[in-house]
Amino acid sequence: MRAVAQELGILPGEPVRPDRVMIFDRVRRVNPSIGGMLEPFRSGGMMETEVQPGELLGKVWSPYSFEVVEELRSPVRAVVDMASRPYPVRPGDWAYIVVDLDSPGTRWLDRDEMP
Repeated sequence: MRAVAQELGILPGEPVRPDRVMIFDRVRRVNPSIGGMLEPFRSGGMMETEVQPGELLGKVWSPYSFEVVEELRSPVRAVVDMASRPYPVRPGDWAYIVVDLDSPGTRWLDRDEMP
């Protein structure tokens, strides 16, 4: 946000530009299909750590029995774009968004390729 404000002249200084950025056209949502308490295992460090298909992202457990009722797993080779905090969920509530690294529209742009 700071770099955007600097680019627009709202804040003084020159924006720091990254060496490269990822562009992508496909994300996958990973949401619970059963209600309960979401316990995320992947949080923080968004867009940094690659996860493999089937890798555990989080669990949903029953607040009545404390048993795990669902495991949330990555459907594809991906990086985690957004991750939830622990909270009570209903079926279909938001939990994770992962960027599909094998999609043809996913690639890295070097600094000299950026607009």
